[in-house]
Amino acid sequence: MPDVMLACKKLAEFDVEVSRPVQFRDIGFLCHLSDPDGFKIELLQHVFESNYKSFTPQMSFPLGQACTLGQVTLRCSNIAASLQFYQATLEMRLLSVQVCVNIDGNVR
Repeated sequence: MPDVMLACKKLAEFDVEVSRPVQFRDIGFLCHLSDPDGFKIELLQHVFESNYKSFTPQMSFPLGQACTLGQVTLRCSNIAASLQFYQATLEMRLLSVQVCVNIDGNVR
């Protein structure tokens, strides 16, 4: 989306709890919220926080801007089985694997 801060402001007007937007490394400017079932949603701005240029909000959209679904992240407990299902059954293609290393050096 073009403006994560605007989206957060609009969500707050609907009493939706959303995290404070942050610049996450060289990944993007983003924030998080949860859907009614508790599944996490990440809102990602088109540009980094430092590259942001203001625009005229489009109030015909609930979040004041047109938004697109750009990425779906799946977390799983059996990577091999999940890959088999998504690649063979749904004919999806693996684009990226993100590894998180905790402060104590543990990979998750």
